[in-house]
Amino acid sequence: MTVSVQCRTSLSPDLPEADACLVVDLFRATTTLVSFFSHGGSRCLPVEKVDEARALRAFLGPGWILAGERDALPPEGFDLGNSPRAFEGMELARRDGMVMTTTNGTRGLLKAAKRGGAVLVACGLNAGAAAARALEFGDRVSILCCGQKGKPALEDSICAGLLVERLLLLTPGLSLGKGARTVLEAWYRTGRKLEAAKHSPHARRLCEIGFSEDLDFCCRVDVTGIVPRYDPSTGLVLDC
Repeated sequence: MTVSVQCRTSLSPDLPEADACLVVDLFRATTTLVSFFSHGGSRCLPVEKVDEARALRAFLGPGWILAGERDALPPEGFDLGNSPRAFEGMELARRDGMVMTTTNGTRGLLKAAKRGGAVLVACGLNAGAAAARALEFGDRVSILCCGQKGKPALEDSICAGLLVERLLLLTPGLSLGKGARTVLEAWYRTGRKLEAAKHSPHARRLCEIGFSEDLDFCCRVDVTGIVPRYDPSTGLVLDC
C-alpha cells in the first residue's frame, strides 16, 4: 500500500479528502480527551459554543460532566476546565459522559468531521497508536493542527511531526505532502523531543496562569493505546 500524508492547519480553507484524519491540539484539548478515556470515560459530546455546551448539559442531566475553556480557563458554571490531569481520582465509570467545548480543539474535530473519513483524536500520549489506527482506514491520511485562536501553533506542528515520523516507521514508503514534510522537519529540529513545544507562546501563557504541570503531562509520548474516534452519526467521541 502506498500511503500519502497531508498536513493542514485549522486556517486552511479546506481539508484534503482522506480516509482518516488525525486531529491534534496538543495544549490541551486532544490530550485532555485521550486522558478522559484513559481514566474510564465512556463518551464525549464536543460542541463549538459555550452556551450550547451549557444547554446540552442542562438537557442531558448532572450525570454528564461539563468541561472546557475560553482563554485557557473554565467558563462560569463549568465542572472542569481543559486540564488532562483533572480526571485523576475521578470515578468516570459512574458518569454518563462529558460535554466539552474549547477554543480550538473541539472546533477542529467538528471541522474534520465535515470532510468525511475517520476522525481520530491524536496527541503525544497516543502518537504511535493513533498513527497505526489511521493506517487501518486506507492510504490517505491527513493531520489537522488545530492551532491557537486562528493562528498556527508551534506545539501542534511539532506533535504533527511526531505523528508523521510514527507513520513513516509503520510505512517506510510513505509519500509526504508539503505540509507533512514541513512538520517532520520541525520535529527533527527539536531533536525529536516533544518538550520543545513548551517554548511556544501558548505554552508560556499556560505557565503564567499556573498550568505548567499540564504541559509536562501533554509532552509524554506513547503511553497509551487509546485512540478516541468521532462518530458523526451520534456527534459523540468514543473509545473505539
